[in-house]
Amino acid sequence: MVEFSGLVKINFFKKENFTGSCGGMCFKVESKDKNSALLATIWPGPYSSDNTPDEKKQYAEFPFSPEGVEKVQAWLEEQYQAQSALWKPVRIG
Repeated sequence: MVEFSGLVKINFFKKENFTGSCGGMCFKVESKDKNSALLATIWPGPYSSDNTPDEKKQYAEFPFSPEGVEKVQAWLEEQYQAQSALWKPVRIG
């Protein structure tokens, strides 16, 4: 289960990106265009966003607001459930 909206407040995104993973699905949430929106990106692990081809990434945009943070979390959870075949945990090493 992807859950962070109780831990991360909207002001966090004014200065930082939030990254994480859940069962093989990696994600990043960031401010877009000087806090006009939140951009959520997902991709299959195990590599970072910078080391994953763009064609393997999926994006969604949400309002830059506390409600937007909740919508991001809901979208991440939906994608995790709907595309479970993509999120195979991979061990490195």
